[in-house]
Amino acid sequence: MNSFRSMIRRRRSCRAYTEEPISEEVLRGLIDNAVWVPNGSNNQPWRFVVITDKALMKHYSDLAKADWLDNLTDSPHMHQYEQFMRDPDYNIFYYAPALVVVYGNRESYWY
Repeated sequence: MNSFRSMIRRRRSCRAYTEEPISEEVLRGLIDNAVWVPNGSNNQPWRFVVITDKALMKHYSDLAKADWLDNLTDSPHMHQYEQFMRDPDYNIFYYAPALVVVYGNRESYWY
């Protein structure tokens, strides 16, 4: 229990990344470990997509920012981020070297 508590309390957000790419071996290792999390009936209703193409990540960032701005009136508490969303140089992924998209299987009983 102490190691779990220690791990949770030492967790930090990272928003400053280096240009160093992450190897496929490291990415596979992270995903291989992630699939061990508990899930309903061991159904494992998730899939993973890894994106390392910077232009594609920028494209997705720009799409997400546009959607965010289009829906701003429905979420007034999000106005505090409006200046970031309007900045063409702001990337919602903080220029990370890789993006791991986790998505669920809608056919799963536990989804």
